[in-house]
Amino acid sequence: DDLSRVASRLAQTELQVPETHTTELHQLQKELGTVTGELDLEERQAQAEKLTVLIDQDVKAARSFGSHSGSAHEVDPALEQQRLGQVQTELAQIMQQFQKVVLELKSLQSHVQEEKEATAAAESGFQESRIEADAAQRGANKLETRVTAADGRRLEATFVPYSADVGFEEVLHASEHEDGRQRCQLQKELGTVTGELGASRARLEAAVAEKQVLEARLAEALQDVEEARKQREEKGWEAAEAAASANREMARQRSESDEKYRLLEKEHSSVRDKLQSALSELAQAESQKKVLELQVETKCQQLTDLEERQERELAAQAEKLEQTQVEVDRLTTELSKASQGSPAEDRCTGSIDFLELLLESVASPVRSESDLALRPWRQVCPRSENDGSEKDRKIQELQAQLDEVSQQLNQVQAELEQRSIEAAEALVDIGQDVDAIEWESGQRGRKLEAQIAEITEMEKDAEETVEALSEELDRCNAKLAASENKRRELEYHLEDTSAKLTSVQDELAQCPT
Repeated sequence: DDLSRVASRLAQTELQVPETHTTELHQLQKELGTVTGELDLEERQAQAEKLTVLIDQDVKAARSFGSHSGSAHEVDPALEQQRLGQVQTELAQIMQQFQKVVLELKSLQSHVQEEKEATAAAESGFQESRIEADAAQRGANKLETRVTAADGRRLEATFVPYSADVGFEEVLHASEHEDGRQRCQLQKELGTVTGELGASRARLEAAVAEKQVLEARLAEALQDVEEARKQREEKGWEAAEAAASANREMARQRSESDEKYRLLEKEHSSVRDKLQSALSELAQAESQKKVLELQVETKCQQLTDLEERQERELAAQAEKLEQTQVEVDRLTTELSKASQGSPAEDRCTGSIDFLELLLESVASPVRSESDLALRPWRQVCPRSENDGSEKDRKIQELQAQLDEVSQQLNQVQAELEQRSIEAAEALVDIGQDVDAIEWESGQRGRKLEAQIAEITEMEKDAEETVEALSEELDRCNAKLAASENKRRELEYHLEDTSAKLTSVQDELAQCPT
């Protein structure tokens, strides 16, 4: 019964071992399918191409931004190509490792199949040995019988063939001898079977213990693989989300920088137009100022010449007036003397000639009137001795004419003074015009200074904007470097998972057949 129970347990164990290996093989195949789906080469190549396109776009955007903004932040295309080559090399290495893992898993599958076949062969051999043990047991049961006496004692007897040629004692002795021999042989066979059974039990217990150890290791390896897969998925999702967020952030920052650059270009163009218009206005104002200064100088020169000419004319007129006044006083004195003393024709004639010369030198407009006034005087002077009253009348007329000449001289002097006043007023107007021109020039100069200050402030703002955009570009590059580090970490975890799978395959390969 113990032997049968052990045999049945051994059979169940031997049957369970292939099922366990088959279950483990199915689990490994499922894990292989999962790893194959996760590490698909085309998907990785597509991701690498997308990453390459994004890097090229970032490089082109950085180049265009650097060329537009004039910043010193340059991207080396050789370094980018080198990085892309490294990424492609790493992807090729990962693919080679993946192919190695697939080949090792296939070899493991074939090895498990061989173990399964060996287990089936061992099971068939064990069945044959069990059949032989059953046959031996049946033979022992035939040879050993148990006889129960009437008093309840158990007697053992061995049935031997009856021979009538020998005696009862010989038969009994022979039967006892044969019984001892068969008993020794049966005990020997039983010991052998018991030893084989103990060895089989020990081997079975060792196999069960080793199987449990392998199952524990396999469970740990599967748990590690599952954890690594979960970590890889989590980190892959995190890296994908980080890369997507970094790309979105870079796109947003790129659009903002482009918008700021367009606004800056528009402001710069408007400021440039304002500066050009201000410079043209300044040049026009300078030309107008030069023209006005030339006109002012011309007018000042004309005014100076006019003042000098008027001063000369006034001096000459004043001198003539003084001479005329002196001559008029002298003539008046002589006329008064001539009216009181004896008349003389020669004296009157000389006085009349002197008066004619004096009137000609005073003013040309008075010449005609003086001629008209002196002509009757010439006619009257020879007859002055005969008619004294007529002489007095002529003297009065001459006095009136002299008064008229003095009045005309006063009018000329008044006109000269009026002209001097008008010239002074013109000079004042010219000075006011010059002041107005200078004030307008000062206003335009201050306006231009304000515009230049505004342009300088805009240039400072533009420089600050360029610096801010450079800092944002540096941050984007840092985020890109962080994404690259996360990708390398994922590749490291992938290599670790591949190493763990390799160790599991080695352990499965070392399983006893």
